[in-house]
Amino acid sequence: MRDLVLEIGVEEIPPGQLPELARQLSSAAQAELKAERLAYQALRVDYTLRRLVLFVAGLQQQQSDSRREIKGPPKRAAFDA
Repeated sequence: MRDLVLEIGVEEIPPGQLPELARQLSSAAQAELKAERLAYQALRVDYTLRRLVLFVAGLQQQQSDSRREIKGPPKRAAFDA
C-alpha cells in the first residue's frame, strides 16, 4: 500500500468557501476511489487560501478483482433453428 498526495494550487479562495470546497473534494475522491475499486485506509483534505491538498493513506496499488456475467443472445438466435 502506498500514500497519495494531490496538491492543487489555486488563486486565493475566500476563507468562507474553503470548508465546503474541502468537503466536496473529499466526497468526490471517495466516490472515484470506490468506483475504481481502490481501497484505502484514510482520506484527509487540508487547505490554505491558495492550496487544496488531498492525502490518501494506505492506497491499494491495484484494483481488486471483479467478476461480471453478461447474458449472450437468446438460444433461438444463437443456434440454427
